[in-house]
Amino acid sequence: TYYSNWTGPVRIYLCDTTSAGPGDDTTSTGPGDDTLAVASPGDLDRLTQLIPNPANEEVRVVSSVGLQSVEVLDMKGQSLLRRETHSESTVIDVKQWASGVYIVIVRTPAGIATKKLVVSERP
Repeated sequence: TYYSNWTGPVRIYLCDTTSAGPGDDTTSTGPGDDTLAVASPGDLDRLTQLIPNPANEEVRVVSSVGLQSVEVLDMKGQSLLRRETHSESTVIDVKQWASGVYIVIVRTPAGIATKKLVVSERP
């Protein structure tokens, strides 16, 4: 018998595998599309990180559910950068950006996460 001292909540992440398509089991039924679904909307924000934050040279956008695109908006809502990517991380060079607060919109297979990025002055 094994025991654990785990006290935190348990979150379950599901992949809808009920669709039939290339490489799928053709006996599957249902409207599924093989996308990841998270247990609650806040989970995606917790699974997506900006490292480091605040940043003064570059920031790495990381999501354990993978990335589809990253967009950075200034506080006026103007898009400064939009990058398509199909990996778990991407690096954004912020050396030339003015210090301040930016909004990073991260699109993933599981949905959209919104993060606040602080760009600080270089020492």
